[in-house]
This record gives sequence, C-alpha cells and structure tokens, in this order.
Amino acid sequence: MTKAELVSKIASNSGITKSQAEKAVDGFVSAVSGALASGEKITLVGFGTFSVGSRSQREGWNARTGRNIKIPASNVVKFKTGKILSLRLSRYEQNARDLDIIRRRAEFLNREASDVLEYQGPL
Repeated sequence: MTKAELVSKIASNSGITKSQAEKAVDGFVSAVSGALASGEKITLVGFGTFSVGSRSQREGWNARTGRNIKIPASNVVKFKTGKILSLRLSRYEQNARDLDIIRRRAEFLNREASDVLEYQGPL
C-alpha cells in the first residue's frame, strides 16, 4: 500500500477529507521518526511496538569485486507485532488456506460433473 492509498483509506474509514488524513499520516510519521531518533520506544497496544536496535560491525561480501568488506555498526528500526494484529494475520492465513481448499474442491467437482455430462454409455 502506498502513502496515497493509505491516506484514501484513512479518509474513507474516518469520514474526514483526504487533506486532513494526509496531515494525520504526516504527523504520525513525524512523531514516530522523532521518537525513534531520540531512542524512544513507541507502543500501540494491539498493533505493535516500534523500537531502535543496534547492529554490530560485521563482515560482508562485495559482489562486484568479490572481496570481503567491513560493514559498520548501525542502528535499525525493529517492529514487534501486538497480540491482536498477530491473531488477525494468523486468521487471514487460515482463511486463505480454507479458501484454497474450497477452490480446489470446486474445481474437482466441476471436472467430475463435466465427465458425467460427457458420458455417452448406456444408462
């Protein structure tokens, strides 16, 4: 989903204008970025937690030259899903699997029905 799509979805779900939704998204991104830059942790109950983690220096490989290189230490953003979001995602996966099973069963039944309709033998 792009920022424009997110803005449209927020506007339609919240009953506000797109410009108001865009200001809200920009404000959210600014607040989260600022908090993470100062080392704070942001927790949205049910959704998840944003935090800053550190990555130590490590060795990598330059694909162009084939030589080993040292990758410097850096800070990275971490996100841990909240319980409600995790449950929602696992239900989505289960629903997708269920729909796939139903689709395959329907295809099988359609093939069986067409075989019966094409049968020319004695009844």
